[in-house]
Amino acid sequence: MNPETITSISSTIVRTTGEAVKLVKTEEEIISQIKLVKENVKLLKTAIKNRINHQEEAENPFKLEGNLALLKCYLAKLQHLKHISSKVGAGLEDNTAEKKRSRYLIWHSIDSCFDGRVCTGLIANLSIKDPLCFLNKAFNSFQRKIKTYRQKSMLKVNVVLVCNFIKPQSGDTDMKTFSTKNHIIDINTNLKTWYRDNVIHVLTNKLEEFSEKDSGWALSEVLHLKVNINKFSPLKGGTSTYVSLPDFISRKKAVVNIENDDSFCFLWAVVSALYPSKNKHPERKTSYPHFKDVLKYDSIEFPIKLDDINKFEKLNNL
Repeated sequence: MNPETITSISSTIVRTTGEAVKLVKTEEEIISQIKLVKENVKLLKTAIKNRINHQEEAENPFKLEGNLALLKCYLAKLQHLKHISSKVGAGLEDNTAEKKRSRYLIWHSIDSCFDGRVCTGLIANLSIKDPLCFLNKAFNSFQRKIKTYRQKSMLKVNVVLVCNFIKPQSGDTDMKTFSTKNHIIDINTNLKTWYRDNVIHVLTNKLEEFSEKDSGWALSEVLHLKVNINKFSPLKGGTSTYVSLPDFISRKKAVVNIENDDSFCFLWAVVSALYPSKNKHPERKTSYPHFKDVLKYDSIEFPIKLDDINKFEKLNNL
């Protein structure tokens, strides 16, 4: 990588900022560091904007976005320290009581380099030591954002947990990231269950696996949870609206999910409910009468919109 790129420069800035956050003692030092971090945040926002406009192809979009997330995380920590310092009216030495009364975490939206990204945000950890406790407390912030965006479209969401580790014997430190795969969220998704299965279970397992590899690294700090919210368009790349079920649902054998190769998944679902399959392949279209022979759907466009469901029900006396 070109050492003069904003990406590489920002990586150095992130490292020095992380060290500075650990060293600040007085309110004056905190305010000075906040000012510096804000300037660097502006620098990265400009770099991301240029990357989106294809003016800076040499920049690494993943690194730019990740570094911006880290700077915003450190900014949140510094602002948190400033709040505590102003409350106690002194430095950061004797502020245990105020820390107990302060917030645990905070959401920050961040700029993204990627098309199709509805929102990128981070849930900055201000004071929680245990990763499981942090993930549990982060759910409310996660849920509020997802509820807002899933009203507009189906979503694909993944998260990245960022932590600091230390080797106790040598004192070496390093930052590690643990990510999840994209999983679909729609208006009917149970967010608590989705978050438990796709975030908490996955990330805690990855942390445990990392610790069990005899790497010598010990968790020293949970920094933040980065949340990537993408718009999901079932028709992209083809004409089928078929979406495979998540494993935890398909394993239960309790949901019929017809493998349609068209945009009429809604109609196939209705047919499967009205005319249950009598063979061992309820997922196949051939197990049911064709919807055009048993349903009325004149003047309704597909994939169906929520506003048209009442109309469909009236047409078919459902």
